[in-house]
Amino acid sequence: MRFGKSVLLAIAMVMLFSTSVFAAPVQVQDRTPNEKVEIDFSQEGRNVDVLNVATGELVSYDDKGTKITTFLTPEQVASRTGQGEVGLFDYDTGLVNITVPKNINGNQGALVGFYDTVAPHSYVNLHIISLPQTTMPTINVAFTNGMGDDTAWAANIPEGYVVSMKARYPSESYVARVSTNELYSSIALLRSFTSY
Repeated sequence: MRFGKSVLLAIAMVMLFSTSVFAAPVQVQDRTPNEKVEIDFSQEGRNVDVLNVATGELVSYDDKGTKITTFLTPEQVASRTGQGEVGLFDYDTGLVNITVPKNINGNQGALVGFYDTVAPHSYVNLHIISLPQTTMPTINVAFTNGMGDDTAWAANIPEGYVVSMKARYPSESYVARVSTNELYSSIALLRSFTSY
């Protein structure tokens, strides 16, 4: 009888502790969608950070397209590029080849990443690993949520850069899209991931 109670108590404790370790925080936001933001690649960037991985130069654009430049240490660059251990709730496509279409009006493009929910992270990121230098040396990157009211973009980004956006609504789904303003479209090697 005692042995049975001890086993049941041990099982109950294991279930209690394992549930709290693996449970994700639920962030439910009931909200009304704001005005939809149209992407305009005539602006260099909006609500986005653009990091040159080789030099550590970080260019940040606010919601009006104003640009601020800072420089990061190699450790900060490594943390911004998602290098290290992959966690339980991390989203990472790994390296993917994407055919990048020509830009029409900024509101289309090839889907690179679909972040079902960003939480528990805060940032959605796109690392431009490699581009064909002779035909398509730059691409446009855009992030948007499902309602279209949290949007960011950066125009004409070359390879070796990480483009990041802080998600305003991390419990919602987001997508990353790419297009090009170059004369010819081609294939790009990209990586899409979330981070803190």
